[in-house]
Amino acid sequence: MNYLQTVHPPALIARGIEPCPASKGALIYMREQQELWCAVSQLAYPIKDDIPMMVVEEARQLSDTEVASLSD
Repeated sequence: MNYLQTVHPPALIARGIEPCPASKGALIYMREQQELWCAVSQLAYPIKDDIPMMVVEEARQLSDTEVASLSD
């Protein structure tokens, strides 16, 4: 697995970043993809120029393989 860490809502809020806008769940930083993944909503939010794009319309749906990798 290539994620750096699970980023729980309190840590995000302290940095000015809200939890997943769709589910309010924790986010996982995926370093190689430069995305924040949410297992609950199964969405991936892109990080552009070091800024997380926390808009549901800009997120992509995780594939079944990506979702399965979150439980490894």
